[in-house]
Amino acid sequence: MKRVLWVVVGLLVGVTAFFAGSALADQPVKIYVNGTEVISNPTAIIVDNYTMVPLRVISEALRAEVVWDAQTNSVLISTTPKTPLLKINGELTTWPYWVRDGKLYLERRNAIQLIREGLRHPEHSIAYFSGDRTLVINGKSIPLPLLTEGDYQIVNVEYLRDLGIVNFEWDAQEENLVILPR
Repeated sequence: MKRVLWVVVGLLVGVTAFFAGSALADQPVKIYVNGTEVISNPTAIIVDNYTMVPLRVISEALRAEVVWDAQTNSVLISTTPKTPLLKINGELTTWPYWVRDGKLYLERRNAIQLIREGLRHPEHSIAYFSGDRTLVINGKSIPLPLLTEGDYQIVNVEYLRDLGIVNFEWDAQEENLVILPR
């Protein structure tokens, strides 16, 4: 009887530990770099008691440059950033930006994320098709002209504002972009 009792107790402890571990894994993991929370997509997760964080997000938050080398299948990280980082609504991001001919440019992925932030509503759908460089918002196709800056494909975000896709004010001196209602 004691043996059966110990087996039952052992099973209960094991099941409890399993579900407690699962509950912890379901909770969001926040990333802070130098005291500032960094938002990432994909988010950080816990796998087998290891915290997995997106390398690009962490590196860029530390003002390092991250480059993918497809020929060697390698990620190259340099601690000497070549571009300034953007603030959105006063919060520092990991997004590099460029100014060409007085116009603000963001890396393609970040420009699409800016659109998602500006159109924050569950009924909006946003997709990008790299083959023909088309942005599809709520079923409407929009050509997305891209320029190249080093290893980056960059987008003139003022073009997106002129199309009425996203609304913002840009303060070049503060390196701050304020998202406004459309």
